Amino acid sequence: FSSRVASSSCCSVGVKLEDMASRVAVAMSGGVDSTVATLLLKRKGYELVGVFMRNWDERDETGHCSAESDYHEVQALCSHIGIPCRQVDFVREYWNEVFSELLLGYESGWTPNPDILCNRRIKFRAFQEYVVNSLGMDAMATGHYARVLRTDKVCTTANSVSHWPLDKA
Repeated sequence: FSSRVASSSCCSVGVKLEDMASRVAVAMSGGVDSTVATLLLKRKGYELVGVFMRNWDERDETGHCSAESDYHEVQALCSHIGIPCRQVDFVREYWNEVFSELLLGYESGWTPNPDILCNRRIKFRAFQEYVVNSLGMDAMATGHYARVLRTDKVCTTANSVSHWPLDKA
């Protein structure tokens, strides 16, 4: 990653971003963690856009897709907070980089954790690239806990989080 992409993962509520970012894309699920992160960043004066990631193409037996209702919830939250809302489709990336590997793990006798792969390959790679390259934002934020590694002007997330304290990234 370029330094711009690497620094974009530094959008932690506990990190001083004044010198690094003013335009932040927030990965929003409709849940409490991402909504609180959004509200805290809004209160600090950042220009925000809420982004819903559609990672799975599913419909139940009645034709209902839960991702659609989740997206509508995110739209309502963004409207209430007063920020624009976008949706990005990562269904192909999720299938190829997370789900297929999950199946291979099961076939090999492992009990894989798809959340780890999703965080690493979708949320902290594909989404991060989308934020910088497609939206032109300075940084990204999520409601996830992460260990944020800081050097002079570059922040990145650690590959694994094994102990406290954690920063809200």
